[in-house]
Amino acid sequence: MGHHVFINGKTALRMNDANLYVVRHFLIVGASALKLAEPKAELEQWDWQGPGVWINTEVEVLRQHPAVFDAAIQAVQSLGDKVDVAYLKTHVRKRGVQFLVDKDVRKIVDDITALREHVLQVPISPTAAAQRSSGLWARLRHYFRDTRKR
Repeated sequence: MGHHVFINGKTALRMNDANLYVVRHFLIVGASALKLAEPKAELEQWDWQGPGVWINTEVEVLRQHPAVFDAAIQAVQSLGDKVDVAYLKTHVRKRGVQFLVDKDVRKIVDDITALREHVLQVPISPTAAAQRSSGLWARLRHYFRDTRKR
């Protein structure tokens, strides 16, 4: 699997293809819950062509209907701490993607939140900033700081 890159002005957001499939699914569920036909139809047009290659990934409709992000987060959180692999195989099944284990709801929420922040250019919350400063993000920042000192 590859990664799709969303571009918004001078910023970019990279998302793994399989994770994007899941985010797309819950955005569609959110738009459906809000009975918003236009965002639902636009999101259904997002199409994976191959590793890292998605077409029709227009996000303008999400700027016009930001409530879709919150509805998507509510939809995924309603499933508990994990999204069962059986749910993923039934509802998110797509060519090129095979789900073998349950997905952590928190990770899906983080991906939806990252896309919302990117699309809406919303400043990151202190909680999200703290979460991002741990783990990989901290190691990457440390690496780049060290490289600048050389």
